[in-house]
Amino acid sequence: QALTKNVETLLGRRGDWKIHGLAIGREAGEAEMMVYPRMPGNSTLEGYMSERREARATAMKPETAKRLEEGAGMVKVEIRPLSSFAGRPTFLKVDAEGAELQVLQGIGEKQWEALRVVVGEVHDFNGRLKAVKGLLEGRDFSVRLEPAGGVTDAYILSAVRRL
Repeated sequence: QALTKNVETLLGRRGDWKIHGLAIGREAGEAEMMVYPRMPGNSTLEGYMSERREARATAMKPETAKRLEEGAGMVKVEIRPLSSFAGRPTFLKVDAEGAELQVLQGIGEKQWEALRVVVGEVHDFNGRLKAVKGLLEGRDFSVRLEPAGGVTDAYILSAVRRL
């Protein structure tokens, strides 16, 4: 509901957009997602939950971490790869709280051909930053990474397809 309200505020009620209540990943399926209603941008798939908690413990003030946990709980979600959606985007923004590599691995071949720019936030644990960078460079993107301010394991990614 919050997402619908935000999109309507930004884009209006024109009807040329649609919200899908699901997670994006490497392949279709279901998973448990930890949802943080007080800070929904920190919600993450179950597999990354413990890793994210450890990273937040060093990055957040104790009162912020306590607020984050208020009302938090697990929710079962459908997962679909980007390849299951029609269209060939030229720009992709990814901020998947630890699942960035899986999102990129779910891109279809025709979508890769169309993509020109990929931006987002990538969390560097268990070799994910190196894997994301390698995947994009292997797809002929020039990749730039900069530390994200205030989050110890996060980097801002800018990738542009080489001409």
